[in-house]
Amino acid sequence: MNHPSSPHRHRITSAAAACATLAAATLATAFAVGLTACGGAGAESTASPSDSATLSTPEAIAKPAAPAHAEPPALWSADGRSRTTPVAQRPADSAAHWPGQRYATQAQLERELLIALPFTMVIDADDEGAVESAMALGETLQTFGSDKTLLALFVRSRHPALAARLAERLTREQGWANVWVLV
Repeated sequence: MNHPSSPHRHRITSAAAACATLAAATLATAFAVGLTACGGAGAESTASPSDSATLSTPEAIAKPAAPAHAEPPALWSADGRSRTTPVAQRPADSAAHWPGQRYATQAQLERELLIALPFTMVIDADDEGAVESAMALGETLQTFGSDKTLLALFVRSRHPALAARLAERLTREQGWANVWVLV
């Protein structure tokens, strides 16, 4: 039987406390997001009775409220395939162009990380060594059964040409279906 002051009991207690702290932080974050999404935490209405007549007119009801923030353009089509980037949204730098023609902004990446974190991977490639490491990573992922059509790969680099080259290699040499260059 473990004595209350034994080191084993202390480790178990510390692990339990860490789990409880993590759970509390997760719940607090979820609660805060929920409050933000529904417009606040019971804020008192400041509308006067005359305002309610204005708010209930057919014009006010038919006109949707402007979103607090615009969502970035979708990277995926309705059938689940990755979309190519429209010409107007492609980078002006010709060094960043690649045959796959899929580019993503930071906002689009953040949305993917929020929605599909387990199926999203960001690859940083700022030199040739990083490109070769990324290619080895792609092979390793394939070895352990990653589905080339489910995983989204986002290539990020300070050098647009390097990012474009890596994206093309991942697509052509290894067959990854969903590769984007971050711009």
